Amino acid sequence: MSLKFNNEGDGGNDDLMSAALFVDTNDKDDDDGRPPQDGMEYLRQVIKERKRVPDTVTAEMDPDKVPVKAAKKEASGPGAVPNNIQSSPSILSGRHKAAPPPGCCPGVVWQREQVKQFSEVRAKLARHVKLTKLNGEQEKHKIPDKKNEALWCHLMLGGEIWNLVNKSREDEDEEEIPKGKTDVAGETPKLGFVTAMPVYVCEQVLEYVISWLEVTGWRAEFGPWVYTLLTRLEKPLTPDVGSSLRDLALFCAQQRLQFASKVEAVEAGGVPDDNIAALNLFICLVAKYFDQGDLVDREEE
Repeated sequence: MSLKFNNEGDGGNDDLMSAALFVDTNDKDDDDGRPPQDGMEYLRQVIKERKRVPDTVTAEMDPDKVPVKAAKKEASGPGAVPNNIQSSPSILSGRHKAAPPPGCCPGVVWQREQVKQFSEVRAKLARHVKLTKLNGEQEKHKIPDKKNEALWCHLMLGGEIWNLVNKSREDEDEEEIPKGKTDVAGETPKLGFVTAMPVYVCEQVLEYVISWLEVTGWRAEFGPWVYTLLTRLEKPLTPDVGSSLRDLALFCAQQRLQFASKVEAVEAGGVPDDNIAALNLFICLVAKYFDQGDLVDREEE
């Protein structure tokens, strides 16, 4: 079977293939300045304008008038950034993942097992959420407004954590932030409450948690809530959720360095403590389950 294209009469040598829609441009003169009166007249005007545009256009630029936006920092002291790398966005952005310290990098088999277990938990939780919707059990739990960050922090981690967050924002926020109630202790995630949380609320609360972590540093009480919120996220990720997960993994990698410098986990054959194990877990899930492959922990790092 063969196909033969006949370009004659369909635009001459300028066309590589026959026109999909025939437009008569020979007998009409639409250059009278008036708006096109119908679809064909509009197409004729477009075709004529196209022919007036040259195939190659050269822009004349005056280098003296091009604004220079690159920030120039003076190098001073041992921590200054050298001049030859100041223009590199990847270095100045702070988005580099810290490599795992010696003795703290999880093995491939361990990472694969964590992803498998996490996937099974998500599947079971999804079935449970579907069942509770059918039975109307979700209505029994009152979920706080997703915009009430103070209430969420009290509920999850307690008033003392909120006071730390509050203190860090005193100079930033113009609005008065409610004080934390130190007599309120946080609670661990409950199945009924978690399954009643809409996914969009989980996404917002995860963003809150990451911002709290950046203030307080890693604490063991964050672990159950972070894991729980990850089980409720939906794939494919939205750009905002993907960015939050990357923030989480980068934070965990940085905290892992700090913990490794304080414990004997870096010794040959040493076993990381529980905090490092938790940080390894969240880096693993973000990288492998949520498809942020460039953040995977590897021994050669």
